[in-house]
Amino acid sequence: AIAVVRTVYSGPLVVDIPGWGQETDKAVWASPQITDQDVVYSAHIYPNSFNQVAGRYVTTDDIENMLQNSGRPCIVGEFGNIQPDPVGTGACDVKAVVEAAKAAGYKAVYGWAWNG
Repeated sequence: AIAVVRTVYSGPLVVDIPGWGQETDKAVWASPQITDQDVVYSAHIYPNSFNQVAGRYVTTDDIENMLQNSGRPCIVGEFGNIQPDPVGTGACDVKAVVEAAKAAGYKAVYGWAWNG
């Protein structure tokens, strides 16, 4: 698919990672197989987002792992608006997502639908 897109577009490609944007480990594993160096991974974190490989809910650690080990730029392309997670229910802690992005050096966090 990337080769087909490259016949008409040469800029960065934002690619959702597998598993509805939640399988960060699979993105890390697949990264060496993608030869195009201008691919950006996009993760999604929603209430009850579940990382099947890790066998648990998605956390900011998953995003950090993908950012450090995929060798690619990564974004959180979508995240939910339930906050904070009361007792391990899987609810997305929006504040933690934004703080983790800023701590990782993201210059800005843009919300395109903060109302859910």
